This record gives sequence, structure tokens and C-alpha cells, in this order.
Amino acid sequence: EETDFLADMNTPSTELINIAVKVEQKFDVEFEDDDIDNMGSTVKDIIDLILVAKERSK
Repeated sequence: EETDFLADMNTPSTELINIAVKVEQKFDVEFEDDDIDNMGSTVKDIIDLILVAKERSK
């Protein structure tokens, strides 16, 4: 999904951190600081980040 959180939901970039925290809780993953720094604003970026974090935790 290429939905852009910033454009479609008028989400300020600082709110992406709150989105990341909710994603961590929902999918039981833990992002590193660099993950959040490099996080994009599309649904695809979030899914990719979840997959990277899950793979790293194995």
C-alpha cells in the first residue's frame, strides 16, 4: 500500500513517532532509533519496518 500518512491524513512528521509506538505495541516488535529515523511515511514503509524488526528479533 502506497498510502502516504503525511499527505493523506495530514499527519505532522512528529506524529510518525506516535504511529511507530502504536505499531510496536500492535505487532509486538521493537524498533531501534535508526529504524524510526529512517522510517518513511507510507503504509509500505511501516510494513517493511515491521518485517525488518521481526527478522532482527529472531
